[in-house]
Amino acid sequence: EVRVTQPSSSLSSWASILTGSPPEMHGVHLAAQLRSEYPVRPASYPEGVRYPTLFTALREARPRLSTAAYYSWPPLSSLLGQAELNVSALRPCGSCDGCVKVEPQLAAEFVKALKRQRFALSWVYFDVLDECAHALRAGDRDAAYTPLLRTVDEWVGRIVRALHASRMAKSTLLLVASDHGRDAPTGRSHGGFSTAELEVPWILSGPGVVQGSAC
Repeated sequence: EVRVTQPSSSLSSWASILTGSPPEMHGVHLAAQLRSEYPVRPASYPEGVRYPTLFTALREARPRLSTAAYYSWPPLSSLLGQAELNVSALRPCGSCDGCVKVEPQLAAEFVKALKRQRFALSWVYFDVLDECAHALRAGDRDAAYTPLLRTVDEWVGRIVRALHASRMAKSTLLLVASDHGRDAPTGRSHGGFSTAELEVPWILSGPGVVQGSAC
């Protein structure tokens, strides 16, 4: 069973995933996402310094290895140091319809990159499920949302097939995760403290991972 940090807000949750630390340490929280005038200083770092992430650690340990981030939500750029990325591809979509159009191209762009470059660490972020869930009307959750899940599953499938085609699958750990759930009554919102908002999928596949095992 995997849960995100409280409250279930996007930016603070992704910061925790990328840093391996809770909000009280990395300093990114809901107020920061909403551009509060009261930012939290990262623990053990001066004011204004970005807390180190997985990309930071890899760059310091193995500076010659390639890294990449392909994403569509602009606030995520505040978590990523550009000096730590060989490729930084931000393709904003901003709405449900926008993400449906933009993010297949984002997936295709990453797949194309895998044909010419081996990334030691990469992150691909799709925003469509969050944007479209916020836009759902009452009663549309099953009829409209389930096809979107299948669509994103196909995008992930393209990436997996590209890893196999590039002969990287056997040496790649693939993690599929989310930054939050949804509120149980409507399936549209998040940011609170309910179980439904905090529980998220966490799927790991690759060398050394036992099929069917749970963490």
